[in-house]
Amino acid sequence: MKQGSTHVSSARIHEYIDNTLSSEEKANAGDHLRDCGECKRAFEAFTGIDSSLKDLPLERTSPGFTRTVMERVNVARHSPFAFRVLENVAYLFGFFIVATITVTAFIVTGVLDAGQVSETQSAVGEVFSKAGSGMASSVEGLSKWLASFLPFAFAKGSLSVSLVALSVVIILAITDRLFLRRFMHKVH
Repeated sequence: MKQGSTHVSSARIHEYIDNTLSSEEKANAGDHLRDCGECKRAFEAFTGIDSSLKDLPLERTSPGFTRTVMERVNVARHSPFAFRVLENVAYLFGFFIVATITVTAFIVTGVLDAGQVSETQSAVGEVFSKAGSGMASSVEGLSKWLASFLPFAFAKGSLSVSLVALSVVIILAITDRLFLRRFMHKVH
């Protein structure tokens, strides 16, 4: 840095105070600070703040403070089951959005031919169709199995099935929440 050419930046003054500059940079900054009144006042203000901060007393914490904070942070990472499911689905939707934007950009720029995309779409459609029919047969099998154990729920129609399914989900959510609360109280 040449004398008088440019003021020393605040970041450079902090580096000068912290003694993190190379010897050449430190010499150039020191020369400028001696010659420039504006930069010298900034340097003195930052030095005063730095020494005031160093003079502050350290706060004493309880012996188990760090352990308690870390346990609470770790417990906070545990979220309810429904939220974890939605979070994972959100990642999947995000992936599909990014993939769609990428493919669209490739088609618009001519990197991909629309014919290639339609071939890929039909192949993916077949896979999803087979997966969907497999899921449908699995749900049908599960429904028949549940009907054998819960005939009262399946005898009245789809509304009662929906209510039973909703009840099971609510019971699972409540159980999950109670388990986490009990777990959290034991940790503290």
